Amino acid sequence: MKQNTAKTLCVIGGGASGLACAIEAARCGFAVTILEHTDRIGKKILMTGNGKCNFTNRLMNEEQYYTDEIPFLRKVLAQFGTDELLAFFDSLHLCYKEKNGYFYPVSNQAASVLDVLRFELLKRDVQIVTSTVVTDILEKGDYTEVYTKNQTYVFDVVVLACGGKAYAVTGSDGSGYQLCKKLGLKQNPPSEALVALKSSETYFKVVAGVRTDAEVSVWVDGQCMGTEMGELQITDYGISGIPVFQLSRIVSVTLLHNANASVYAQVDLFPALSKQALLQHMQERIRENAMLQIQDALSGFLNKKLNTLMLKHAHVSPAMQAGDIKVQSIHQMVQFCKKWHIPITGTNDFSKCQVCAGGVWLSELTQGFACKKHPNVYVIGELTDVDGKCGGYNLHYAFASGILAARDAARRHI
Repeated sequence: MKQNTAKTLCVIGGGASGLACAIEAARCGFAVTILEHTDRIGKKILMTGNGKCNFTNRLMNEEQYYTDEIPFLRKVLAQFGTDELLAFFDSLHLCYKEKNGYFYPVSNQAASVLDVLRFELLKRDVQIVTSTVVTDILEKGDYTEVYTKNQTYVFDVVVLACGGKAYAVTGSDGSGYQLCKKLGLKQNPPSEALVALKSSETYFKVVAGVRTDAEVSVWVDGQCMGTEMGELQITDYGISGIPVFQLSRIVSVTLLHNANASVYAQVDLFPALSKQALLQHMQERIRENAMLQIQDALSGFLNKKLNTLMLKHAHVSPAMQAGDIKVQSIHQMVQFCKKWHIPITGTNDFSKCQVCAGGVWLSELTQGFACKKHPNVYVIGELTDVDGKCGGYNLHYAFASGILAARDAARRHI
């Protein structure tokens, strides 16, 4: 491919999708400028995977994502799957490892991922302008003007990589949605994803801090909308943990469109046992420890805090002698263990969620992420209406969309 540095490309936003796009565009021959409105690039990358940066997954398919345009996403992943992203990071000399299908930097530090990206930007002479807020974009024939508070820039290609509203302290303040609105792009409203759920129950303050493996399902108006397994984390306001995160966008999107919907979580604390098997186990335990107080007879059954909560749900005093427990109460305790019913009132807000659902409709874009209405403007990453489950899927999509957009721009301009 002929290199032509006369062609200019601007990336608005210095997050994962924007940095990948800038690198690939520079490799293709563009003179690239990144406009970032915070004081430095890549802040959100440093927070991913609890600072360990799980950046992709061996299991990569459309079933790991939520979007209204599955065929579009399927083609994206077919063009740029796990092997392609690993090859990209190989070219950056990142040392990474695979653990149960999840890929991390060997250092277990997200800073390692950001560093190799930054070094490549430096190597490719990408201009990085920080603390610069873009206020408007205006396409004028073969070039596009980008307006900031202090200056007007002119570029051949502009890529919107502004992120959503998750973790606003990292720079994702939702400003990209406004820019897309000015361009006339149709969008689904943003809502929280990969976030903890809140409940109206007051007993959570007593059991806060408990972690336990469980099966969690979310129900909306009496219909099960999804089920996940993993480590459940109990907070003072509700429930959290990976299985909850995986289901949370169902709750946020539901309540965004219908605030009066009946939403609850159902938790199975013994997913490996049938209800009958658990009942038999509890009856034997109680029978063999009939002379002990029930709180002692059930010691080690569940976390002590959960044992107490289970007894409370069954209206049984912890000090009651085990042999005096009624059959009905034993059934109630088993019912709690297998179908702990938790009314859900909402999610934590954008400041505490990892990802945003919603964004620009993929039907507004070409398969190369160019706007159909504005061919020299691209929209990538979290700003589009795609959000993934936990497991490196959101970072993978961010990197993939950025790189594919850069390649598409190069095919058309260089």
